[in-house]
Amino acid sequence: MARNFREWWYWAVPSWIAKLNDPTDEGAKVLHSLAIIKDATIQRLRDGLNARFPTRTGESANANTAADRGLIRGRSETLAAFAARLNAWRTPRTHRVRGSAYGLLEQVFAYWGTGTEAYTVDHRGQRYYIDGTGQVSRSEGFTSWNWDANAQRVTPTQGASSDTHGGGNMTPTIPANAPGSLLFINAFAEAGGTIATPVGWTLIESNSPSGTNLHVLLGRVSDGTEGTTVEIVTTGTNRAIAIVVQVPGEWFADVLENIETSVEYEGSGTSILDPDLGTSLWANTTLAFVGYDSGGTATPFRDGGGTPQWTEVGSEAVAGSAGGGVGMQAQYHDFYQNDTASAYTITLSDTASWGVIAVRLRAPWARFWIVWTPDASLGVDLPPSLGNPALWGGTLGTPGYTLGQTVVTPADVLAMRNLFQQYAWHPEHTRPEWLILSVDGANPSPDGGWRHWSNNVAGTQTAARHAHYRYWSLSPAENNTYAGNPASFATDTYMVDDVPYGGDPTNAAAWDEITLPNGELYQGDSASFPAAVLLLDDGAIPE
Repeated sequence: MARNFREWWYWAVPSWIAKLNDPTDEGAKVLHSLAIIKDATIQRLRDGLNARFPTRTGESANANTAADRGLIRGRSETLAAFAARLNAWRTPRTHRVRGSAYGLLEQVFAYWGTGTEAYTVDHRGQRYYIDGTGQVSRSEGFTSWNWDANAQRVTPTQGASSDTHGGGNMTPTIPANAPGSLLFINAFAEAGGTIATPVGWTLIESNSPSGTNLHVLLGRVSDGTEGTTVEIVTTGTNRAIAIVVQVPGEWFADVLENIETSVEYEGSGTSILDPDLGTSLWANTTLAFVGYDSGGTATPFRDGGGTPQWTEVGSEAVAGSAGGGVGMQAQYHDFYQNDTASAYTITLSDTASWGVIAVRLRAPWARFWIVWTPDASLGVDLPPSLGNPALWGGTLGTPGYTLGQTVVTPADVLAMRNLFQQYAWHPEHTRPEWLILSVDGANPSPDGGWRHWSNNVAGTQTAARHAHYRYWSLSPAENNTYAGNPASFATDTYMVDDVPYGGDPTNAAAWDEITLPNGELYQGDSASFPAAVLLLDDGAIPE
């Protein structure tokens, strides 16, 4: 049976044409040539279809499939094993869990192979693990992790309040903030007043204590264009007050779409149950915005034993006619560790009407680190001496291994970075910080001062991070650049004539020129100076 056109055409034509071996017969040669072209076309179509199926194609096609599916072939992974993993991409434990800690840990494990152990840890101390057999798990509760004493807990601040009587505009001050900060307007109006939402702000929640008063919460993420005050238009109100509270951090615009609130209000009362602030909010910051009338006061939220558990951001009150008035207060609580109380109470006195809007800030998994322990069979170790030429495959500068450890190559470090920079296996709106190599499986314990490679201790630059580990930056442009630290600059320096020179910081014109020892004037170009330089990490190439 013919299996292709080259075999088939011979039987499909008269015998006097099928004289392929006859050097004088050109017809047979033409038909055979056409059959070869048809077979090549069919084979191309067949190969194109097979390229979709990793186990039925070759290495080059699978490389394209891997790039499309965001997978990186392991450093010692066989073609058959990689093809099987490309097929498994369609199963629930691969692309469907992409963007989770488990998903990215499985990619780290697949690259380094069996025996590798790793875990992720975020800025709250939540950890997810993968053991040497590929089994995943997570920690119960939170462990201490303080990389740089930043983003552990938020500290909201508020600006100056503004009030109005009988309608009109309020212009509360927006507290100093950096782009990315979260801003809230807490506003309360009595006696049937209205509060308009300013342009650029979003109405998060509102309630109507006593049925006539109005308590609203507005929000936006700072982008640097909001100014120093915000104009809020009110109408038909006896008295109204507004204040702006800012929550520092690198918040994303869609945080307002995913924000969760709880509302509680009454016409009168002295003590209320905290609105649904229980154990489900552990490891999340919650703010409570209080609004009330009749000149009342509010105390911080307390647990069942009467102990204050919340921190007051600030409070404002404005007196009204006949002893009335309006007031407000903002409080926050950071459920950073496992709180034991499931409910909190707030006491309000001398109020005829009040409302509480509680906002749960379920912050994204904003920053995370990976701690990696290689299998002993890989032979990864810490170098005994930076000057040992054998570590670099010959001499310093010869292509070979990376700076901080043996066996690991630049391609290995790049593969770990590409899991996040190119293929995005991390959760959305998060930033991978560092991969920490722990050769013996010990757990690093940062003390809050590990942001930089060194810190100034009593005038001496001292290594900040523990030398037992190696550190590969996963976001070099964000966490491994140096732009200078004015606090570390010398106030003066001794010149060749032993006369100290401190410069003139007030004379900008003098910064671009200097007189050289031979008397010539040198004019530099400050515009060409880099604003920051990329530093080397332990995963860099030794050049």
